[in-house]
Amino acid sequence: MSKTYQIVTRAAKESAAVIEQFCKANGQILLPIVNMIQNASQVVDGVVHEIGVKTLELILALSAEQVAGPRTPGKASGEIRHYGSQRGRVQLADRKVRVKRPRLRHKTEGEVAIPAYEALRKNQTVSQYMLGALMRGISTREYHEVLPKCWPTTSPWKWKESIGCT
Repeated sequence: MSKTYQIVTRAAKESAAVIEQFCKANGQILLPIVNMIQNASQVVDGVVHEIGVKTLELILALSAEQVAGPRTPGKASGEIRHYGSQRGRVQLADRKVRVKRPRLRHKTEGEVAIPAYEALRKNQTVSQYMLGALMRGISTREYHEVLPKCWPTTSPWKWKESIGCT
């Protein structure tokens, strides 16, 4: 197996030396470029965070829909009904993230838990799985590839066995 080598000519060495010497003498002109790179990194982090939060909120809404059925604005239907939303926090890897979570109420028995919200709040393995899914770039339009592994439709509490949690 032969390796490819890059041949550096004398002119390339001299050019590199001139650029290095210029940068050492005039390093101040590079500071705006360094600042621009740092600011861009912060913007990208912010965008990734927002996408993650919106994806989590979508997953919570889908989980609520599995329990109560689709929203029917202006019409009371079923035993369990959608009852607005409220702020909540879920664990996502090493930090807690604020999300807007849907609320569900039973006709006579009061508040109904959302399986996805409870799983994300209580179980570190699920939050690690969700972070991995988000980092792999799973689109919210492909939630069917992520959601069944955590919250199958048969029972909200069987997600533990499906991803190896106990």
